[in-house]
Amino acid sequence: MVFLTDCCKQILHDIPTDSLISDSYPVQPEPPSKSENSITGHTSLAVTAAETPYRLPSSLDISRLLSLLSATAAAKEDHIWSLREDPGYFHQCVWEASQHRQEMLNDTDGRKHPVFQPHREDVFWHRVTAEIVANSYVGLESFSELSRQAQDLHNLQSTYNLQISPDRDLPEKYTDALLKFRFYLQQLAKGPLSLLKGAVTASPPFRPFSVRLPPDDPNSPLISIQSNGRKMAPVETHLMWLLQTLWEDGRTLFFCGVPLIVDELQRLIDMEPKAKTMITEYVGNLI
Repeated sequence: MVFLTDCCKQILHDIPTDSLISDSYPVQPEPPSKSENSITGHTSLAVTAAETPYRLPSSLDISRLLSLLSATAAAKEDHIWSLREDPGYFHQCVWEASQHRQEMLNDTDGRKHPVFQPHREDVFWHRVTAEIVANSYVGLESFSELSRQAQDLHNLQSTYNLQISPDRDLPEKYTDALLKFRFYLQQLAKGPLSLLKGAVTASPPFRPFSVRLPPDDPNSPLISIQSNGRKMAPVETHLMWLLQTLWEDGRTLFFCGVPLIVDELQRLIDMEPKAKTMITEYVGNLI
């Protein structure tokens, strides 16, 4: 508050400080919001894009959101049933997951991971299947919970429909539900992003650019990798930067936001055939 007060004093330096809140300078009503498009009479795409961040938000289409979440939860459930009932589907999922494990990387001495030593491969396949099962059930529970919360939001939106206005605060119960939903959504996004680093670096297209450090304990599931110094093409470098931005969840992602990075990633994949070939189906599902 002190900072804002000081700013006002400097901006209105020609008015005595004691007079700023006097009747000599009454508070003026807020001017109506007017788009430059309405002033000029012509609709400009550039003006519309520039004004978008400052416009009042449109009505939240919770019905569509609920439909998407319910469909995703149903797909997650179908995936689990297919893993249980369809041996071919189970084999395909296990094989794809195995090809995106960091154990597949050779170490700095060119040797395979200790789990591929004779009579130890069952350890590797145990890790693969355990990860598939765990991620499948976590995904189902997560989207089921989000779907339930979206249903609650839809009911609250209908209840408070007449009270929701840009000029007033949202009803407390509706606000709490929105904040809870946003928190769960943000936490859900971190799951696939945390898996992205291992999957990308170990995927066949990116595998030539990384090496694995020899483990101190051959029985440890912890794996450290590093770049092998091989130079990437410009498209590959751009693609890797975008993917790293997602999984590192650092300063760049904080300022840019996940939607912007994902949109740029999609644009790159659509525009550059090389980038498209670098993204396997397994990695694409994580994104």
